Amino acid sequence: MLFAKSMAVLSSFVTLVTAIDGINLGTLTVNGDHVAWFSGHPKSDFTDIGPNNVNPCSRTFKLKTSTGGTTGTYQEFGCGTSDYGINKNGVFY
Repeated sequence: MLFAKSMAVLSSFVTLVTAIDGINLGTLTVNGDHVAWFSGHPKSDFTDIGPNNVNPCSRTFKLKTSTGGTTGTYQEFGCGTSDYGINKNGVFY
């Protein structure tokens, strides 16, 4: 029960910024880090993409699956432009 309670508290520190094609992108309220997780998964399943002072488009990340594994490599592109999106393994997602 302690684990479940701590996960609920942890997920309250994640703020959704946008969702693209089933991937939620947000920030940690405690330090502003960029995070991502699959839509429909709990916020506590987030992957930390990197610090808020680094452009998230310059970083790659893998998402956690419902079975506890990880996915292929994702990367945001077009940050700050109208051509914003996500690619997976180098291909538009």
